[in-house]
Amino acid sequence: MGLSILLLSALVAYLFLALILARGLSLLRRQSTDEKNGQSAEEIDFTLLIAHYNDSSFIPQLLRSIEAQDYRGKYSICVVDDHSSPAHLKLVEEALALSPLSIQLRFNELAAGKKNALEYALGKLNEAYVFQLDADVCLEGNYLSELVKSIKANDADLALALVKMRPSKKFVSHFAAFEFLSLQMSGLSLASFGRPIMANGAAMAYRSGIWLRYKNVGRSWSSGDDSFLVQAAASDKSLRIVCAPAAAVVTDAPNSLAEFIKQRIRWGAKSAAYPSHFAKRVALSVAFFNLILVITLFCSAVFNPADIALVAVFFVLKAIIDYPLLRAFARFTKQESLLKGYGLSALLYPFYLSFSVILILIPKKRKWKGRQYS
Repeated sequence: MGLSILLLSALVAYLFLALILARGLSLLRRQSTDEKNGQSAEEIDFTLLIAHYNDSSFIPQLLRSIEAQDYRGKYSICVVDDHSSPAHLKLVEEALALSPLSIQLRFNELAAGKKNALEYALGKLNEAYVFQLDADVCLEGNYLSELVKSIKANDADLALALVKMRPSKKFVSHFAAFEFLSLQMSGLSLASFGRPIMANGAAMAYRSGIWLRYKNVGRSWSSGDDSFLVQAAASDKSLRIVCAPAAAVVTDAPNSLAEFIKQRIRWGAKSAAYPSHFAKRVALSVAFFNLILVITLFCSAVFNPADIALVAVFFVLKAIIDYPLLRAFARFTKQESLLKGYGLSALLYPFYLSFSVILILIPKKRKWKGRQYS
């Protein structure tokens, strides 16, 4: 009886969150339809800002995707190098020289780290808006026009675009892209009714002064500027934060289990420093239900195998709750292929998340691209 009450209580809390996400997803789709039926994009004053560290292999494809954009308004492009190695820097300079685009290359004169690189570059820019990109993405479709349209239609101060992960043929890569789909669905759905908890610096836009205003939020972390920024900005009710899912970029999903886990730990570890209590509650709610499922399953297997069937029922119920949301978002963003093998992915997800939470809680100095971030 006690086990049933525990699982049912966790499920009810999770179902409540799912209903909130369903409401947000409905608003997101409606807002997107309204913008689609609106006028074509007007020009605004912006710069594309790309901070990179040893990303020379990605820069050429990013530049080609920018060249292919249909937006004909004027804008500037700034690439800020964050203390890359000489070999990488030479390749980046060669790629920029070959591009027909007019690009400023700046060198971060502050301490190494993405936040410092962005701060240095932003202090040198004069444009009203910054369209921030990661070096390892490609702009999809009419990204710039769609983002400009969304900003103009809503007089937005900060806009969250869509990031799609492109998996390889490996299962772990497909699972990573599937898991990222759920993150994008949650983040954009909550942001659609004014409760943003996450953003992705690979595809976002903001008035330049906003970033500088909140630059010290989460300062102890060398990265995470995107989620810290949107949560801090959300506390100012005078700022207009909007979603722009029609503006999408594509990046490659992690191709190995080690790469996938390291990336997700790097993202998840920062949640303890989030300035938003709502964001912390959402993260805890999701983590709690998944941990409960895994812990009760193992305890049942060891102490009372008869309870395994009961726990299995709640695994299935969670998958049933998640599926309509993920299917609706996948169709909306044209990522239905990521739902292939949903049953297996849904079964593995609680184990993956529980394992990640345990690793996050283990005190350890962690590195990303050879740099310590915690």
